[in-house]
Amino acid sequence: ADLAEAEQISLSRGELNGKIERLTEQIGDRVPEGIEALDQQVRELQITLGAAEQDDTDATPFDPAELETAETRRQSLADSYSEARARRDAAAEGHSEVRANLAALRSRLESDQTQHQQLSNQLAALPDTDQRQAMLQTAERAYGERLAMRDELQRQFQATGGEGVGEDLNRARKARDQLRDTLQSTREESVRLEATLRSAGDDGRHEQVQELEAEFSMAQAALTRVLRDATTAQRLFDVLNLEYKAARERLTQPVIERIRPYLEDLFPGCEVWLDEDLELKGMRTSQANESFEFLSGGAREQLSLLVRIGLAEVLGTRESWPLVLDDVLVNTDAERIRRMQRALYHAGQKMQIVLFTCHGPLFDTLGPDAYIELPQPPPRSLQAAVTDRQIDAGSDSETAR
Repeated sequence: ADLAEAEQISLSRGELNGKIERLTEQIGDRVPEGIEALDQQVRELQITLGAAEQDDTDATPFDPAELETAETRRQSLADSYSEARARRDAAAEGHSEVRANLAALRSRLESDQTQHQQLSNQLAALPDTDQRQAMLQTAERAYGERLAMRDELQRQFQATGGEGVGEDLNRARKARDQLRDTLQSTREESVRLEATLRSAGDDGRHEQVQELEAEFSMAQAALTRVLRDATTAQRLFDVLNLEYKAARERLTQPVIERIRPYLEDLFPGCEVWLDEDLELKGMRTSQANESFEFLSGGAREQLSLLVRIGLAEVLGTRESWPLVLDDVLVNTDAERIRRMQRALYHAGQKMQIVLFTCHGPLFDTLGPDAYIELPQPPPRSLQAAVTDRQIDAGSDSETAR
């Protein structure tokens, strides 16, 4: 499959070759004269043992001393025979194992050589550094051309009406349907007039028919123009919708990456969950997803604020955008607010953040560049009195409101 696997196979082959050598040495130690010589020795011992048993059957009875000597010699020959046979069986087993291992190694060697040849061919087919550099430059140029095409489509989109192109398309469709109805009504009216003209004779209605035919031709020309405009608007709408969707998809992942450092401090092990329309769906963990509506009020506030910060950082890469916040943490406890202050301070190094709050003591440790205390509104009773005086002075109802 790759060069690393080929190297691993080569190492395994070396280990198996070493094992064959060790088994061969063991056979040499056990049978130094060789397996064939051991087989010959076993055959000779079998012949000798057979002859001894035959002599014991045909010969005249031995005296006790000779019988004991013969029995000892026979037992010695039987032990030698058993030992030689055991050595022969062990040597034959080792020899068979070595031959099997050798056959397996040869098969694996052939497979390794084939894989090595394939890897060599694949390596030779790979492009060199210059070719890869040229391919990278070509891809970069293609990417730049796509960006330019996107900008041109955005310019055309704005030039043709921008977000109002959908309304123009709907208006064109309604106008087309209306013209179709008018055309059908005109045709029916033309048929009726022709019938009337044929029945009543030439009493001046012929000119009316001609006028209606002229109006019918104009209606057909208008319908053709509307259909052409509607087709063009639909095509432009489809292209711009695709580009808009692609732009939203390209924004989703950068926003998630910008929010990740803030989430690690507030919600360790969690990640923001955004769909392709940049709609906040909730939070994700390695075990499960938690929908936004099931989060606590404080968690929803904090997560929404982090998404706004991430969007502002991504959209303000070239030019910083201000971020205006009005009591966005009313359901968050003091400890979470302290952590959010760290995130706000860090984000404030990249953009301007204007924070309005009626809970000033909770944000004493924020460390803003400027702190402005807004004046208290007048009492409710004073406002009511001013309103009553305006009504008594003859102010109209709109001014009083």
